[in-house]
Amino acid sequence: MARTRRTFNAEFKAKVVLEIISGNKSMAEACREYSLKADLLSHWKSQFMDNASKVFEAQRKWIHNRHAWLSWNDWQASKAWSWKS
Repeated sequence: MARTRRTFNAEFKAKVVLEIISGNKSMAEACREYSLKADLLSHWKSQFMDNASKVFEAQRKWIHNRHAWLSWNDWQASKAWSWKS
């Protein structure tokens, strides 16, 4: 009988990796509890660590885009104000 392949969503992967990074569980404990292979969990952890800085890049882009949007609205408001004058 063929074994079905499990899929894991991003929230689950992040939860497990954060448990390991924070020291709440060892790699072996997490593998036993969630029935995962150590190499898979190690891969998730390295993906997490490699991409952690992107969280702050996305935040910077959001702030930049928000600033551009506010500037546009300010320009529109000043334009509307000058029409009324």
